[in-house]
Amino acid sequence: MKRLILLLLLLITITGCAKGKAAYRTLTCDYDFNENVSGTAKTSLKITFNQDRKTFEIVKGTINFDVSFEQGLSNEEMTELKKSLNEQFCDEGFFGEGTNKSCKVTSQTKSASVVIEIDTERLIKNNEDIDSGKETLDDLKAAIEENFESEVKCSIN
Repeated sequence: MKRLILLLLLLITITGCAKGKAAYRTLTCDYDFNENVSGTAKTSLKITFNQDRKTFEIVKGTINFDVSFEQGLSNEEMTELKKSLNEQFCDEGFFGEGTNKSCKVTSQTKSASVVIEIDTERLIKNNEDIDSGKETLDDLKAAIEENFESEVKCSIN
């Protein structure tokens, strides 16, 4: 009896996880700046969009930008870096005016990060190349690849 209960719980857990994964299509784009950045900094940008498979609605869009340094920065240098990152990523909107739902810049002595939540409705509404529907992720992928040219690697799962 205990084995039967354990098997049922295991089956529920496995099928529940599989359903969660299958509920969304995900667009992931990675941009590695390290070839373009000289010196001691490592920099990366990751763009992710999730689309509901049934409604085709883009349910979430996030951008993560990270920079790390081999040696720590002074307080003044870090303050300048945070100010610069805020201006570049947060002030206007990553994909244009008003496309950031939220934008947060954080730092430590050897690293800084920007986390942006995209207002996906506004992004789609403001961009004539992106249609709302089944092909939205494909349109987003094409727009991102065109914007970053060949330096970004995108995939849809």
